[in-house]
Amino acid sequence: MCLLDLSRLCQNGLSSLSAQKDREEDILDKAFDVCASSRLGCQAKLGLQDIEVEISRESRRAYFDEHPTESAVPAAAAGPAP
Repeated sequence: MCLLDLSRLCQNGLSSLSAQKDREEDILDKAFDVCASSRLGCQAKLGLQDIEVEISRESRRAYFDEHPTESAVPAAAAGPAP
Protein backbone atom coordinates (compact mmCIF):
# COMPACT_ATOMS: atom_id res chain seq x y z
CA MET A 1 0.00 0.00 0.00
CA CYS A 2 1.16 3.52 -0.74
CA LEU A 3 0.05 5.17 2.51
CA LEU A 4 1.24 8.74 2.98
CA ASP A 5 0.95 10.70 6.21
CA LEU A 6 0.39 14.30 5.16
CA SER A 7 0.77 15.59 8.72
CA ARG A 8 4.52 14.92 8.41
CA LEU A 9 4.85 17.06 5.29
CA CYS A 10 6.40 20.38 4.78
CA GLN A 11 3.10 22.11 4.03
CA ASN A 12 4.16 22.87 0.44
CA GLY A 13 1.85 21.66 -2.28
CA LEU A 14 -1.03 20.31 -0.19
CA SER A 15 -3.56 22.44 -2.04
CA SER A 16 -2.29 20.90 -5.27
CA LEU A 17 -3.60 17.42 -4.37
CA SER A 18 -6.90 16.15 -5.73
CA ALA A 19 -9.83 15.71 -3.36
CA GLN A 20 -10.17 12.33 -1.68
CA LYS A 21 -12.71 10.08 -3.45
CA ASP A 22 -14.91 7.30 -2.08
CA ARG A 23 -12.60 4.53 -3.39
CA GLU A 24 -9.62 5.99 -1.54
CA GLU A 25 -11.65 6.39 1.65
CA ASP A 26 -12.80 2.75 1.39
CA ILE A 27 -9.21 1.53 1.04
CA LEU A 28 -8.03 3.68 3.95
CA ASP A 29 -10.84 2.27 6.12
CA LYS A 30 -9.13 -1.15 5.83
CA ALA A 31 -5.54 0.07 6.29
CA PHE A 32 -3.35 0.08 9.39
CA ASP A 33 -1.71 3.12 10.99
CA VAL A 34 -4.14 5.58 9.35
CA CYS A 35 -4.75 9.09 10.67
CA ALA A 36 -7.01 11.93 9.58
CA SER A 37 -4.32 13.33 7.27
CA SER A 38 -3.51 10.00 5.54
CA ARG A 39 -3.76 9.70 1.77
CA LEU A 40 -2.91 6.98 -0.73
CA GLY A 41 -0.09 8.01 -3.04
CA CYS A 42 -1.58 5.84 -5.79
CA GLN A 43 -4.93 7.66 -5.59
CA ALA A 44 -3.98 11.28 -4.90
CA LYS A 45 -3.43 13.15 -8.15
CA LEU A 46 -0.82 15.90 -8.19
CA GLY A 47 -1.41 19.38 -9.53
CA LEU A 48 1.23 21.82 -10.74
CA GLN A 49 2.92 22.48 -7.38
CA ASP A 50 5.74 20.28 -6.10
CA ILE A 51 4.84 18.29 -2.99
CA GLU A 52 7.02 16.57 -0.42
CA VAL A 53 5.75 13.44 1.36
CA GLU A 54 6.97 10.93 3.90
CA ILE A 55 6.12 7.28 3.32
CA SER A 56 5.57 5.46 6.61
CA ARG A 57 8.09 2.86 7.76
CA GLU A 58 5.27 0.30 7.84
CA SER A 59 4.37 1.01 4.20
CA ARG A 60 8.00 0.69 3.10
CA ARG A 61 8.35 -2.56 5.02
CA ALA A 62 5.13 -3.93 3.51
CA TYR A 63 6.33 -3.01 0.00
CA PHE A 64 9.68 -4.78 0.41
CA ASP A 65 7.98 -7.80 2.03
CA GLU A 66 5.75 -8.06 -1.06
CA HIS A 67 8.64 -7.38 -3.50
CA PRO A 68 11.60 -9.33 -2.06
CA THR A 69 13.71 -8.93 -5.22
CA GLU A 70 13.63 -5.13 -4.88
CA SER A 71 16.36 -3.46 -2.88
CA ALA A 72 15.72 -0.86 -0.17
CA VAL A 73 18.93 0.88 -1.29
CA PRO A 74 19.21 2.03 -4.94
CA ALA A 75 22.01 0.22 -6.78
CA ALA A 76 23.93 3.46 -7.41
CA ALA A 77 23.88 4.29 -3.69
CA ALA A 78 24.93 0.76 -2.71
CA GLY A 79 28.32 1.15 -4.43
CA PRO A 80 30.00 -0.89 -7.16
CA ALA A 81 29.16 -4.57 -7.58
CA PRO A 82 31.81 -6.93 -6.15
